[in-house]
Amino acid sequence: MKSAKVTMTMSVPDGMPDNGETKMTGTMAWNPTALDMTMSDGGAKAKSGDDEPKRMIWVDGVAYMDMGDFEGKKWGKLDLKAAAKEAGDEEMTKAVTAGLDDAEQDPAQQLAMFLGSPNVKHLGSGQVDGVRAEHYKGSLTVEEGLKGAKTVNALKPEDREKLLANVKKSGIKGYDYDVWVNSDDLPVRMTVDVKTPLGTVSTSASYSDYGTTTAIKAPPAAETTDLLTILKEAAGRGRSSI
Repeated sequence: MKSAKVTMTMSVPDGMPDNGETKMTGTMAWNPTALDMTMSDGGAKAKSGDDEPKRMIWVDGVAYMDMGDFEGKKWGKLDLKAAAKEAGDEEMTKAVTAGLDDAEQDPAQQLAMFLGSPNVKHLGSGQVDGVRAEHYKGSLTVEEGLKGAKTVNALKPEDREKLLANVKKSGIKGYDYDVWVNSDDLPVRMTVDVKTPLGTVSTSASYSDYGTTTAIKAPPAAETTDLLTILKEAAGRGRSSI
């Protein structure tokens, strides 16, 4: 059960950056993490005419973006760890590494964090997308929500405190969960709402076909352009012209 088909929708209220609704569909895998998702943006970008569905593949910590035709290649490649090291910023490298570790969390691990909270109620059972599932609803405080994140733990103590203070200062008090769990203790449907002074940011995901999806592979090298190399070359040209 290392993979699943996923449909995810994120709604951002007016007044916030990238407001509107974004939908992602595709396949996710865990241990190791891999993604093959197509994103459709119905928000601010769509209003500007940039609403073409975009496909992204993530394998071995490397992101591949479908660029259509970029310097004769279909895919743009960005190795986040390599980019952080190239910047020569040790703290950034730690943060990127921790972020990739956070991404390794499978749905069962995410559920364990939520179901371990005392603010969770079991509302009974029912059918969701043809699957028998148990229904839970509850909330996590900001502290609980950030506690297990390696990206947060990788920060210096003073920076962690600053992050927590900034989240609270923004008006976010916690995260409201509505989850349906199958007999294997994996989510069938999960909705997370974050209430802010500007409105509610809502993320809803449906999971299916656990363990039966096709393996996710990186695009062929011949169809790929390394974006980090292009950025380095552009930076070199910029320095030489000074």
